[in-house]
Order: sequence, then C-alpha cells, then structure tokens
Amino acid sequence: MAMRYFVDPRLPDSEVATLHRVLQSVGYRQTEGDDWDFYWDGVVPSGDFFRALAPGQRVNCFPALDAFSVKSDLHDNIVESDRVAGKIFRRIHPHSFSMPDDYKAWRAQAKLDPDQLWLLKPKALGGGREIELIREPDTVPRDHKWMVQEYISRPHLLSGLKYGLRFFPLITALDPLLCYLHTDGVCKMASRPYTLDPASLDDRFVHVANASLQHRHQEVARATDLHGYRNQLRELSIDDEKLFSEIRAAILRMLLALREQALLENRAVRCRLDGCYLLLGVDVLVDEDLRPWIIECNVNPALGVGPYDRAATEIVTAKDRIVTDLLSLVGVGRGAVPDIGPDPTSWRVRTEHELAGARGWERLWPTTDSDRFVPCLPLLRPLDRALASDACAGIAPSEPALRPAEHLQATPLGDGLVVYDCTPNRLYALNASAAAVWLGLAEGIEPASLIDELSEAVVEVTGPSIAGEVWDLLVAWAQRGLLAGFERNAESSSESDDPSSREAAPLTVLGRRRGGLLIIPTSGCGLEETAPIELPPVSGRRLVLLASAAGGRATLRLGSPAAALDALLTAPEARTALSSAGAASLATWLDRAEIFELAAPDGASGEGGRLLNLLASSE
Repeated sequence: MAMRYFVDPRLPDSEVATLHRVLQSVGYRQTEGDDWDFYWDGVVPSGDFFRALAPGQRVNCFPALDAFSVKSDLHDNIVESDRVAGKIFRRIHPHSFSMPDDYKAWRAQAKLDPDQLWLLKPKALGGGREIELIREPDTVPRDHKWMVQEYISRPHLLSGLKYGLRFFPLITALDPLLCYLHTDGVCKMASRPYTLDPASLDDRFVHVANASLQHRHQEVARATDLHGYRNQLRELSIDDEKLFSEIRAAILRMLLALREQALLENRAVRCRLDGCYLLLGVDVLVDEDLRPWIIECNVNPALGVGPYDRAATEIVTAKDRIVTDLLSLVGVGRGAVPDIGPDPTSWRVRTEHELAGARGWERLWPTTDSDRFVPCLPLLRPLDRALASDACAGIAPSEPALRPAEHLQATPLGDGLVVYDCTPNRLYALNASAAAVWLGLAEGIEPASLIDELSEAVVEVTGPSIAGEVWDLLVAWAQRGLLAGFERNAESSSESDDPSSREAAPLTVLGRRRGGLLIIPTSGCGLEETAPIELPPVSGRRLVLLASAAGGRATLRLGSPAAALDALLTAPEARTALSSAGAASLATWLDRAEIFELAAPDGASGEGGRLLNLLASSE
C-alpha cells in the first residue's frame, strides 16, 4: 500500500508545490482524509490531534511551541542557562526586558547607558512586524504584548548594508534531545545603506534586514545563500570557518537552553511525541567584531519562494534543498521509521536511521564535543547521557550520585516535606510523592531504583511515565541548587555568594514531627514541579512559620502573633507541652518575630483534625 501524505493548502503556493513534488517523487500519494503517514501543516493542530497520533505517523511540529516562538521566553531561558553554566560562555543574545514586569529594570539600565539604542518588539509576532527603534523611552507601552531588546548598533556590513543570517535547525526529539543544522541558509540584506544618523533611525529599510518587510514594501533588496555569504567573507580575508563554528555553538546553546521548557510544555499535552519534529528559523546578526548574536527564533519558517527570493536563484535552490533533505532525514521514501521505546537501544537505531538520510544536515547534539556544552543543561537526563556518551568520550555513561544538598533542611509537613534553603531565603513545599523521592535520595538510593519503587506503588498512571516525571523533578531541583554538586545554581542576593559555604539557621520544630514512610497516591504518581515559596526579607528578627497540615496548595502569608499563639495553644500537641508561664514567654517571643502561615502541599492529610507545627529560624 502506498504511503499517503497531507499538506496544508493554506501554505504559500511555492512551498506546497515543493512538498508535492518531493513527496510524490518517492511514491507518496496525496490524501485529504485522516489516513496519512506524513502531515505538514502551517498551524499547530489541537491537542486532540496529537493524542490521536498512531505509531509511524510523522507531523512537522510539536503540540506546544511557546518555548521557541515567544521572544521573551527565548531570552529568559538563555539567561537562565548561562547562569546555570556558571558564566563559562560569553553572551549570545542581546539584553532583553519583558513588559510590564521588567519595565523598571529596563529604565534603570537605559539610564545607566543613555547612548544605547533599543528595539521595541512584539513578543509573539514575526516577519519584522511592528518592530521599531525607541526614540523616547517614555513612549514604550507597558502591556504584556511588548518587549525591549538591546540594539546591536555596530553590525558587520556587506557593501555598506546591514544584513541578517537565517539558519535552519531541526529538532527530531526532545527526550533525548536530537537536533541538526542544515548547511544551507539565507543571507538577507537591508535595502538602504546603514547609518546611525538620527534622521535614519525611523527607517526600517536601513535597520531591519527582513525579507518579508522588504517584500511588503516593494523595496529592492539583495540576498544570497550561506555559500555565497561565505564566499564574500573569504574575499574580505575573514575566517568564515571560525565564524560558522561560533554560530553553530550559539545555536546549540540556544536549543539546550530551550529544551527543558519545551519538554515540560509538551508533556503537559499528554500525547505521543515520537512522531513529531520541528524546523526552526533562527536569525543571527554578526557585529563588527565578527561576534554572532542570536536575535530571535521562529517556528515553522516559511520555505516558499516569494518575489524577494526569486531575485537570487541560489536562495530558490537552497530552500528547495532544505525541504528535500528534511523529508529524507525524517524518513520519507526510506521505509518504515524505527519505533522507539524508553530504552537507549531503540533511540540509537532511530538516530542511525536519521543520519543515514541526513544529506545536508549536520548533527548538533549529540556530537563528539558534547561535553563542552553539558554545563548548559541543568542536569543530563538518562537518554541524553546514553546517546551523548556514545558520541563523546568526555561524557561518562553512568549517572553520578544525586543527593540533597547538605546546607538544606527538611521537615515533615502532613504527608509531604518542607525544605528550607537559607541562601535565597526560600521554602519549597513537596507533596507526598516528591517527598518520597527526596527522602530516597537522602538515603543514597539511586534514581532508577526510586523509579522502580514508585512504579510498583502506583496502581494507575496516565500521561507521562513515572520515570519522566521523576526526572522532571530532579531537573527542577538541580536548576534551583537543591542537589549536591549543583549548589551554584541557587539564586542569591550577591553574585559572590557560595550556597554550599553558607550555614543554614537551624529550623526548630515545636509540636509533633510526622516521620516514617510517606503515602503514595494510588491514581497517578502526583509529582509536580517543586513550588518555591519566596520569603520576605527578615532583618534582625526571628522568622516564624506557622505550618498547617489541613490540606490545600502550599501558600505563605503574613500572620499575627495573636493568631500564632492561639493556634499553638489550641493544637492537641501543645496542650501538655506548654505551661501558662511558658505560653506567656512564647507570646513575648512571638511578638518580636516575623510570622507567616504555610498551608500544606497537595496530598497532605490532617489526621485527627488540625495539626500544627511551628517552624522557627532563630536569630
């Protein structure tokens, strides 16, 4: 039976024509029904579409794309990845500020450097739409639609024109991460000579090298493919190989930075992901020092050929080659795509199948130098480690021991735990299942054994596997510096703070401690990302937390000494523990303290009514 394909007719005619030609050349037949093997859409289908995917079906996007398409998310993830990496890499993305939350920070930065130019950009629009240079800071809108980005005002020029480079990365899996970069791409030039003359700052044909913008305004612009661009660099005696090596590294760092958000968002849809892949269009600017900057990332970039492109036959050829090679890599016309499972062996077979059809695609991750980029990830997941260690001798195949960081303190609360980190003055509320993982790590149990124990305890699981949820949890803890060896990731008020060297103030528990084996839910594992609870700064005063195991999501709010004392005196555990004199002394002590109330995390139960614990950080 012939393989069938569906192509969204709303796509540009030239892109549709290319897809039809390539697919039919390898024996595929077009269908308008649901009996397709290969699907190419111009918009992201619904979650139900992805949940209905059958083994062997391939579709050209993942169900959740915010990590790649929202410009503010791109910036935040790159900044977070650089922080976790410990500043071993130089910046690859201009400073950006998301409105309205970052408005004050941006105004402060703009005041420090009044000569810096800034771009106002919509967070979720492409094609150069609504981008403008900021002339008057007071005119910047503060609603959620906008962000402000540092303008690279000293770009490298070709024949006096500003230009931008479009690269095409391809992601074929998120866990493990498998990604490629095509050797073809586009160099897009502005249509008017570059200048910083104040009279030109409103002229987007000087400052924005965007093909869609130039075409919409019927400007005459020049463009070439990446091979033509590299030839021009060589004519200028510029080391193109060094520059392109740095660009490949920057794009890989970007993809590593986005992976965790993308994986969590897509797992939340609760569907098969092994049939998904995603082509991206990454815009790169090279400055006058030949330093590459990632400007933005676009999902499902246009591969059609418009009037702007037809002026350069090499672009027509390049885009045609990208489409043809993409279809080859994902298996079109090369027999059945190997099924995958949770074991590394099936993924090794899948990657070999992809590489056999790669043509113009070069693998970005994993490769022989993957060890250079491991610091960009908060934690190497098991499948990532297995495939990366195959390709790179510098990555050990076995997982290192994972343990809670020594400077943290944990105390039972209901069926869960409250973990206190003094360094950023933060509490974390863990539900029953997350607490079971935490206690297991503290006892020296390896993650694989914990996953086996949880799998046996859980009667019914829907959606992501327990293994996936446990590793999501471990990654979140590593990102926050809660695991030994990852303390550098903990946010602190000073860049010079070393979390591992700071001693936590002791947590005193008044009332009954609830220890022992925690309850595991019988319907779903119930693991959630560890929820941080920010504590207001306490200066020279005791910190008192009134913790209630009455259920409900973990919350923290300011309390009063009278309410705290009343709660303590009415708790069954306190009736015999405090005399009248002791209660009076405690009331005086509480009156000089900062008091907050903490509700128990999800899944906690209040046996025998209201169970109260006083968690006190002494002076």
